[in-house]
Amino acid sequence: MQILFDVLRQYHYGNNEFSQNNTHLKPKETKPVVPSVLWVGCSDSQVIPHEVLGLQSGEVLVYQNIANQVRLEDAGFRSILQYALEELHIKRIIICGHYECSGVRLALQTFDQQNEYEYSDNSFNNWVNEIKYLAYRHWSKLRQILDFKMRCQRLAELNVLAQAQKLYQDDNFIKNQEDVKIIPWIFDQERYKVVDLSCEYDRQLIAI
Repeated sequence: MQILFDVLRQYHYGNNEFSQNNTHLKPKETKPVVPSVLWVGCSDSQVIPHEVLGLQSGEVLVYQNIANQVRLEDAGFRSILQYALEELHIKRIIICGHYECSGVRLALQTFDQQNEYEYSDNSFNNWVNEIKYLAYRHWSKLRQILDFKMRCQRLAELNVLAQAQKLYQDDNFIKNQEDVKIIPWIFDQERYKVVDLSCEYDRQLIAI
């Protein structure tokens, strides 16, 4: 109990320090900020979306899960997508993965070349099964990348492109597709820069 108390006290202390040292971040106007972009990202990416885009806090509507998955069967994702498109009239959707993604790494580490996966009590492992299937479909090219880190990076890119394709198939998106742009990105932590995958997706250089 004492450990929990100490941790909570540390959190409060950290928040006080943050509040005192970042007064410039406090909004100068009381008028609410309306997001102009929907960011679909990964939970462990260590990326602050509005800072990466050079925007203010509140200008980006953020949705995150492990390995930046577009799960059309997930009520949470469908709700935020519908809210973004129909209520906020957002015109840009960024799907941003990142190198060194733990979800992608787990998928590749437990990848079965026979594509035989069974659901288990491990929710994390079940969550990345779709990425394992993606690795299976692209294994002929992925196997040529001998360095495991580089192979993970390529699978992370393929994952972003696959999620973009899935989003194009969503009913909420189809109704607004003439006005909405999907932007597939991958974040490189070492350079702290994004890699734009739009060219590869738009030219359909690979079949996801």
